[in-house]
Amino acid sequence: MQENSVDVAISGETYDQVDAFRLVVEAVLREPVSVQDYAEMLVLLSLDTALADLLGRQPPEILLRSIQQLSRRYPREAYGYLAETLAALQQKQQKG
Repeated sequence: MQENSVDVAISGETYDQVDAFRLVVEAVLREPVSVQDYAEMLVLLSLDTALADLLGRQPPEILLRSIQQLSRRYPREAYGYLAETLAALQQKQQKG
């Protein structure tokens, strides 16, 4: 087990669904996926989906305020990320 890993208990029914769904993921990816990679992928995708569901309903002003507050707390990381994202967007727009 990895140094920063934790054990999580889930019901047998949920485990069966999660385990069976790995077949779908492997079919789409056309390659086997380790249990560890699969579990990490499910958790991260779930968090992304939950965040999108929660924030997707918020007005733009709330999202902008959140970015501003994040930038005050972590200026280099937040502004660096915004700069990279804006540069990538500009490149994509220039390519058409």
